[in-house]
Amino acid sequence: MAKIDLSPLNTKRMQTLESAGQLISGDREQEYGTPQDNFKHIADRWSQHVGTRIEPWQVALMMLDLKIARMATTQRPHADSFIDAAGYAALSAELAVEIAKNTDAP
Repeated sequence: MAKIDLSPLNTKRMQTLESAGQLISGDREQEYGTPQDNFKHIADRWSQHVGTRIEPWQVALMMLDLKIARMATTQRPHADSFIDAAGYAALSAELAVEIAKNTDAP
């Protein structure tokens, strides 16, 4: 396993990722439910609106895209936008891996 470099250059990176991890595993999950349930509910609603099936992992990916679009528009992104973006990326990865496991199962 590679040793983690905690030099000042990498400290902000780790703080961003740790903050995202705390948000998606703590308060937000308690408030909105598990990502699986919450993003499935959103996917179902969005699927009705657009007339095509949207998967829960795609909801997280689209929320990430929303954050990126906002940051590009403002040209002055806030630190919490990067934290949210990291969180949505992690949730999308988690949900996509779960779907792949369920799809690959015999």
